[in-house]
Amino acid sequence: MNLFKSYRSKILLMAVIPLLVLFVFINGIYYFAIDEIAVREKRHEMDATLSSYHDRLEGYFEEIESSLLYLAQIPELRRLADDPSQEAEVEGIFKRYLAQHDDLLVLAFGTIHGDYYYDESTSSVPSGFDPRTRPWYQLGISLQPGEVGYTDIYRYIGTETYILSIDMPIINPSGEIVGVLDIVVDLSHWIDESYDAQTQPHIYRPVPLTFDQAKASMMAQRGTRFEPELLDLFFHLIEHPQKGHA
Repeated sequence: MNLFKSYRSKILLMAVIPLLVLFVFINGIYYFAIDEIAVREKRHEMDATLSSYHDRLEGYFEEIESSLLYLAQIPELRRLADDPSQEAEVEGIFKRYLAQHDDLLVLAFGTIHGDYYYDESTSSVPSGFDPRTRPWYQLGISLQPGEVGYTDIYRYIGTETYILSIDMPIINPSGEIVGVLDIVVDLSHWIDESYDAQTQPHIYRPVPLTFDQAKASMMAQRGTRFEPELLDLFFHLIEHPQKGHA
């Protein structure tokens, strides 16, 4: 299974499927007495919007993967599992990185010994926390050096924020895997932005959609306009969001 492509597809789906709802209503646009030329223009506009989302997401996650690759090569991080004296330097690196990326919630390193290193000014974990028990760690530790893994989409503890963990195994100077580097992405700005497109009035859809209306319209085209597995996943994530991290 290609984790990179599979879970990137999920995020793309979460970000742009609500926009696709507009296409459903474009098909019935004659109810609002808009002529064929206007329909074609609106379809062109929506094609451009979806293409823009796709390009932005591709670039966004390529940048995060590049960051993981860069961070994984930092000597202090590679030595940290075997030499805890590197902790202050590594946490300083994490702090500076997060300060430049306000869409990220957590940047952390879990080791094979059960240690957990992170910027304490931006997040917290309970006493006795063992990263080795967490799904993101188990995913990352199963990968080969240089590989990137994406967890499923879920909600952050105590919030309504959708998040995703992107992980990579870390090797020490001897070439042994000694832990997992974890970046937690805040997806709310992607999802909220796309939902605005279907919940706000438009000239071709004066009355905003309810969730049930949008779902019914999209499910009616399951297997034709929409790929069945991805459409089912989208509504499952909306109606049964996973919760918790760390």
